[in-house]
Amino acid sequence: MNRATNPSHTITLISPAAAYEIELRDRNVNSPLLALQRVPRLGLLMLEARTPPEWDVKIIDERIDVIMPHRIESSLIGISAMASQAPRAVELARQFKSMGRSVVMGGYFPSLSPELALRDPSIDSIVVGRGDVVWPKLLEDFKGGQLKRRYQDESREQGFTLPPLNYHLYSSTRGYNGYITQVQSTLGCKFTCRFCSIPKFYGANVALRDMDDLIAEIQSTPTKRIAFIDDNLLNSSGYLEALCKRIEPHKRLWSAQVSMDIRGNLKLIKRMARAGCYWIHLGIESLDASTLTEQKKRQNDVSKYMTTLQMLRDEGISISTGIILGFPTESRSVFDNTHEFLNRAPLDSVSFHYYTCYPGDVPPS
Repeated sequence: MNRATNPSHTITLISPAAAYEIELRDRNVNSPLLALQRVPRLGLLMLEARTPPEWDVKIIDERIDVIMPHRIESSLIGISAMASQAPRAVELARQFKSMGRSVVMGGYFPSLSPELALRDPSIDSIVVGRGDVVWPKLLEDFKGGQLKRRYQDESREQGFTLPPLNYHLYSSTRGYNGYITQVQSTLGCKFTCRFCSIPKFYGANVALRDMDDLIAEIQSTPTKRIAFIDDNLLNSSGYLEALCKRIEPHKRLWSAQVSMDIRGNLKLIKRMARAGCYWIHLGIESLDASTLTEQKKRQNDVSKYMTTLQMLRDEGISISTGIILGFPTESRSVFDNTHEFLNRAPLDSVSFHYYTCYPGDVPPS
């Protein structure tokens, strides 16, 4: 987007870093491995793309940049924060507020804990849910001195489009992964697993991106490999089949996260492989059937885990999975059971996570 030479207003959009990310940044400044781990956070790129041209926008990612508030002159500061970034996000908000700046915060932290975020006087306004939809209205209100305390998208659009993103802002020359481009094709998830933040963020609705709009972005991506960052690319099997048909001629290699009910569609798995799918992430989460029932993860069947993994492996697709430890319904035997399963499973990588309750969520007794 071409910005005005003499903008009437300036905005600085900030992605704060958790303490360990700052330590990694300062200790491994020129590490190629660290650069591979740094994938852009598309939320701020989306806001930049939705910003009217009379505004001047700067994006700061603390995983790479050192934030010096006294050198930032923007009248409006936008901070996007996940739960792990919340302490640092609030710290920055307080610094900017003490300098007389207006601070808006969005992302998972204020979306899942709006009252907690608004309790801090340094935060002038929050955005709950999708920020890109309400961003132009927020800027209009700010410009007119009518900034509201809370903005939230209520449109529930189904066939959404996204603006072209300025990938140069997150190029490999800045220290980001230069081999993979992230692309969003759906919003939300058709399942409502109890432990998951996705239904709390997007609600029960799933939105599918306009296919022509999606393919146009795929054609413009600067890398051959793309990663669909959807929470579940299998939200609609018909949509995924259509995507495979449209993407195959473009010879892209792609990865995605899909739900475990993929086991019921071998034809689709084969279609995905032919269309360039080389890696799939699956949410196994637990090896305990009663835990899956308690957490309403109805798409998972422990007895069919191995079959599901092998179906993907037989088509040449690499597999990663996520395991959550610490569910209150599990005994200590979960560690041995998980270890035994992983020793047999045809997996390429595993990520482990702690079970964490979100505000307002009461864990099962």
